[in-house]
Amino acid sequence: MSAFDRFMDSQFAKYDEGKTLTLYPHKVVDPYGLDHYDNPPKLAVPEGHLRDFDPEAHSPKTRGSVEVIKLLSGGIGGGAQVLLCKVSKQPAEYRPSHAPFPEPGRYVVAKIFDPMFFPGDDEVLSALVGNEVLAEQLLSRESGAYEYLYDRGKPEAPPSDSKGKGKKQETRNTITGHPNLIPQYYGTWAIRFRMGRGKHREAGLVLMEYIEGHAIEELCDRDEDDGYLLPVTEEVIFHDFVGLAGTTQARKVKLTEPFQLKAFREILHQLVVHMHISVEHADFIPANVIITLRNHGGVTGVRELDEPRPVLLDLTLTKVWRKTKYAQGPGMERHCLEWLPNPPHPMERASPQGMELYIGWFNAEWSKERFDEWLVQEFGPLEEGSEDGSTGKYSTFATLNKLKADYFKKIEEEAKEKMRAQQDEATRLLASASRKASDERDGGPSSSATLSFRPSPRANWRAQYSQSRANPTFTSRRQQNRSDESTSTESGEENIPRTLYRKLQEANLSASESSFGSSPSPRSTPRSAQKPGESEEEMDTIEEEE
Repeated sequence: MSAFDRFMDSQFAKYDEGKTLTLYPHKVVDPYGLDHYDNPPKLAVPEGHLRDFDPEAHSPKTRGSVEVIKLLSGGIGGGAQVLLCKVSKQPAEYRPSHAPFPEPGRYVVAKIFDPMFFPGDDEVLSALVGNEVLAEQLLSRESGAYEYLYDRGKPEAPPSDSKGKGKKQETRNTITGHPNLIPQYYGTWAIRFRMGRGKHREAGLVLMEYIEGHAIEELCDRDEDDGYLLPVTEEVIFHDFVGLAGTTQARKVKLTEPFQLKAFREILHQLVVHMHISVEHADFIPANVIITLRNHGGVTGVRELDEPRPVLLDLTLTKVWRKTKYAQGPGMERHCLEWLPNPPHPMERASPQGMELYIGWFNAEWSKERFDEWLVQEFGPLEEGSEDGSTGKYSTFATLNKLKADYFKKIEEEAKEKMRAQQDEATRLLASASRKASDERDGGPSSSATLSFRPSPRANWRAQYSQSRANPTFTSRRQQNRSDESTSTESGEENIPRTLYRKLQEANLSASESSFGSSPSPRSTPRSAQKPGESEEEMDTIEEEE
């Protein structure tokens, strides 16, 4: 045996019978790994460690422990390890995200997604993403489905003012646990194994109700020609029990057509109930559906069942609509089947072709018409159960089509109303702007002509100086000599000497400035800008020499 094989054996021995597993609370990342789910940030933790897990983050009171009884499925390279365990210690604190932890001594099942023993049946995917990511993907989808289903099936709390009066409150979960298709969910946990001084390895697991029974696939053979199921003809031992006399007896059952159809009826009913809460099971194949005649999840202990209970065990391919990327858009949180008052009628979802993997468990000779007759016999006529006078418990796609038409009509009306409101607002703003412009033209309250302000001397000088540069009062010496004797003014006056004309302009400018207070002439430099020792006379001399 190689050193690697010896190492793997030593690690797998941690799941041997009698070993104790300490359970730490663990919150798994949202489901991912399938096309309809978004991917989380890249897994960036050391090999052998879980994302977002800190063993010291929770009080020891939140921890529990189980003892390994035996391996149910898995093994080295077998993917998820499914272990039958017995509760050793209950957590002292309860988490509402799962059912109350069973009492010590009760049997439970731990489905452990330990990457060390992957790839299992997913060798290609493991080669693409690695065992660590593959194990996390499967754990995220299984845990996410269980947690959602448990939450949707929790009984509603009684009103705060009811004081326990009136109708007795339902206490059992309507989706998980007996008599439902999904096992009772006892939470998602993490376990740790010592790997040397100061080193540990971690793995995540889902803890669930122990389902003791046989898969439908195990109860049948397969026809060599068409692959249909062939239920065994001899009696099947489902489990042993202690009789009234204190002796151990075997619970034997003959697989008759009524027995098989009772189980098949319950499968179809549960599937449409799950569709009504936006859950679709892509892997409810006969190998994953267990038939049991015993309830290990009861509050009062183990109980024998009179009717067969089918249970779906693998949820790694279950699609929860509300956790998909398609549900992130506005108005898309609920799947359209949730609009129905009741679950859709099984006739709307089931057919011999759609349930071909179960042909033989129900009569392989049935035509489509005979199959539909059986559906009506078991589930009632295809009618809307919410209508007055109806005794049905299901809804129809005709109701769904009407609801969808009403919904889109409402959306269209809301869009039109929104557009009308936008048009009215635009009209109002346009009218307001028009009135404002009219007021400004007429010298109304908003006219800038009524505003009074006093510009600073520096700002006034700069504006006037810019204007004088654009329309210069001065000319060059040559131009001045040519036109100094006579000039024409804007008023038509001619033969006015240039120097006199300039003085007249300065006088007019000074008069116009007086209405705003004294301010410097554009022809003079502000005192703050004059050189030391320069007087006004010197500045005038400079200007005359130019």
